[in-house]
Amino acid sequence: MPNHLHGETEQEYNRTEALATIDHVRELAEVGIWALVAKDYSTVAEALADIHEKSLMAKALLRGDTTD
Repeated sequence: MPNHLHGETEQEYNRTEALATIDHVRELAEVGIWALVAKDYSTVAEALADIHEKSLMAKALLRGDTTD
């Protein structure tokens, strides 16, 4: 969905959203690493599932596939 107020094209908007999603993946990875160190395996599993979901979302945004 383009942000016409700021003059972004749909491609620019999708790229911005993908980059924000990738930043979120980095945060989730850090959570997962610390959970692994603490041997909190349920949190590790949740972080990995979230990382997978967000990675797919970022890939779809970069491809321009914004349909659910």
